[in-house]
Amino acid sequence: MPEWIDPPVVPNGPRLHDDPLIHALLAAREVSRETVDEFLDPKSRQLPNPSLLPGMDEAVARVRAAIDQRETVALYGDYDADGVCSAAIVTLALGAASGGAIPAITALPTRQDGYGLNRAAIDRFHAQGATLLLVVDCGSSDSAHVAYAQSRGMDVVILDHHEMHGPGPEGAIVGSARLQPGNVYRHLPAAGLCLLMATALARAGYDVGRGPGEDPTHLIDLAMVAVISDVCDLRDPVTRAVVRDGLRLVRTSPRPGLLALARALKLDPREIDSRTIGFRIAPPLNAAGRQSSAEPSLNLLLAQSEERGSPHVSAVLASLEWVRQQRGALRERLMTNLRAEPAWRSHPILLFEAADCPHGIAGTLAGDLVKEVGRPVIVLTRDGEIWRGSARSHGDFDIGGALREAAGLLVRTGGHRAAAGLSVHESRLAELRDLLEAIAVGRGYQPSDGGELVIHADLPVDRITLATLSAIDRLRPWGQGNPEPTLRVQRAPIRNVYTMGADKTHLKLLLETPNGDVSAILWGQAERESEARSLRHVDVAGVLKKNSYNGRDSAQLICEDFRAAR
Repeated sequence: MPEWIDPPVVPNGPRLHDDPLIHALLAAREVSRETVDEFLDPKSRQLPNPSLLPGMDEAVARVRAAIDQRETVALYGDYDADGVCSAAIVTLALGAASGGAIPAITALPTRQDGYGLNRAAIDRFHAQGATLLLVVDCGSSDSAHVAYAQSRGMDVVILDHHEMHGPGPEGAIVGSARLQPGNVYRHLPAAGLCLLMATALARAGYDVGRGPGEDPTHLIDLAMVAVISDVCDLRDPVTRAVVRDGLRLVRTSPRPGLLALARALKLDPREIDSRTIGFRIAPPLNAAGRQSSAEPSLNLLLAQSEERGSPHVSAVLASLEWVRQQRGALRERLMTNLRAEPAWRSHPILLFEAADCPHGIAGTLAGDLVKEVGRPVIVLTRDGEIWRGSARSHGDFDIGGALREAAGLLVRTGGHRAAAGLSVHESRLAELRDLLEAIAVGRGYQPSDGGELVIHADLPVDRITLATLSAIDRLRPWGQGNPEPTLRVQRAPIRNVYTMGADKTHLKLLLETPNGDVSAILWGQAERESEARSLRHVDVAGVLKKNSYNGRDSAQLICEDFRAAR
């Protein structure tokens, strides 16, 4: 059974909300008295000021010149969901502003190419007469390839959110929050920066899709998908606004490609939330690039009708199935090998050498393994004498920063706090492992053994109601930094216990409350029926949800665990 982690102690300080439960949740999220009204206000926001991003004014001036002078412009992106959404925003906005002339050439790297710019793509751009290269979601630390593009006669404009080493490639125009510590857009992914560029063009009088001078609010759904898929902090007011308004757009006027994907996944667009985006919509958009090429994902987002999007839906879903099969088999094998090593728990960071792992699976596999081992994970796959792969973090540990500290041992690295990529020569693997462990110990990082159940607040038994759920829902959207609250109900009387489901694999506890009986559902835990029947009072931990049955709505708990009342 998981170890229950008690809710944080509510600090003394200004009252954030009249409801003690909401106050506790806001305090745990470090929301201040000055920002609480903004945090809870669900109304639509005006798109933010692009000029607050370092380099944006210069980037927009160069793009405007390209539009006005009808230059040949090339666009280069990345193969993950953020890169694909970035490319889609730029393509749609500049296409509208230029009458379809820009971008003239678009390229996304394949997994075989690897992350970032490459000479073959630059040579192709040069052969087709490109004079401006727009690089999104990569390039801000790639001085060598930027210099090569410049030597081939191209100006280079970069919009990137990754950590940077210095001011960026010489001679390039770089739009990045990393150029200014504490910049207001530091939590936006690359697609958010591309939305800022589209906004700047609109405010300069261009038609980027909604009429001359009209803000590109029709593109905010693409930025929203990127914010969620790139695990950006949703306590930040800018990212919260993007996600809230992006979800509102998807629910009311979904983009044809996203609508086609939602229908294939049997999703009702009107009910899509941040969790649906993170666990259902983003994975297939990521999967095509994980298998080989992200072009089907980009084409899906650019589709002008459901019918035109359908072939691309089939392609991304086929890639998703491939990813699931590959990572499932690899996860089982790597965990079996790890469990055979009794000392593995003494290592604060785990580095897996999976020579036969497809390059595109390394990141998602690392994420799976983090959940099982309760510490940061790096998965590397062999490419000759070079091992390259992906890292995923755990808790508050900054894995991107740790790899930057270890850059002297690496061929290449890039990323952020939660995720990063790297390449390392085979001869430096042991040194890398030792150095990363030393960095983790030096920072005081403490891994868990996995199986922790983090409780965000206590919920009195008489507050298991729809009114409480409505109050909690004001904290949406859920995501990084603002998780859906796991609540603990203590000493709840058990009225009855049932197994449920067609195969009787699930467990339902019927809890007695002052407002009537309430169901607590535990998926896949029917084997604990006799344990539950032996108890008269129980502590449960789970998420408060609405249950609609036979036209009647009621509150219920979807629980992760229960135990004898303490």
